[in-house]
Amino acid sequence: MTWTIVSAMRLSVGAEAARTGRARVRREGDVVEETTEARRLRPPSWRDGRLVVGVLLILASVALGVRLVAAADQRVPVFAAARTLVPGERVEAADLARVDVTLGDAAGAYLPAEGGPPEGIVLREVRVGELVPAAALGPRDVAARRALTVPVSAGSARVLTSGSVVDVWVSEAQGSSFAAPQALVLGAPVARVPGPDEARLATTPTVGVQVMVPADDVAKVIAAVDSGSRITLVPNPGSAQREG
Repeated sequence: MTWTIVSAMRLSVGAEAARTGRARVRREGDVVEETTEARRLRPPSWRDGRLVVGVLLILASVALGVRLVAAADQRVPVFAAARTLVPGERVEAADLARVDVTLGDAAGAYLPAEGGPPEGIVLREVRVGELVPAAALGPRDVAARRALTVPVSAGSARVLTSGSVVDVWVSEAQGSSFAAPQALVLGAPVARVPGPDEARLATTPTVGVQVMVPADDVAKVIAAVDSGSRITLVPNPGSAQREG
């Protein structure tokens, strides 16, 4: 009887201890689970190494992208002719247009568009849309050309336009005929050509074409015009000509 009571007490104490242990384990597990979830929901801190590394990677990728874009765009601003530029003319802002182009090592050979339009005189022909070479402009005292209007046949003037480069040939008058033609001026730019309406209204078979003549040749051209010689303007190969 006594042994039975002792055994029952031992079993009761063991069961209680087992329940207490399981409860303690559950409570400790609950604390662990709550602590893990709380860490997961906590906002990141600047002291978190992973956050710092992520920010540095983003900044590095942005800097690399900016450098690659800058390296790929090697365009430089230069001036292009908004109209045909004729030697002897004074350049104005409306005559030039800024364009951004890739020229590489040749960039220094063209007129830079930084700092505004330059001042100067056209020294050589530049067609509309072409990049303006730096050597195409010069100070006023370098432009040693004068504009002269010479009478030429309407047929020969029909193919000319502002910016054409021509050779001036002269056939001296000899009574009712003319002598063999001779070259008087080579490579003279054309500054102005009468339009079709002006040519139709002309009362003579000739029309006046304005040509930029070197200063040293002005007297010879005037003498040819005054003597009644026949003047022919021969376009240079590749020179600008009127279409149609």
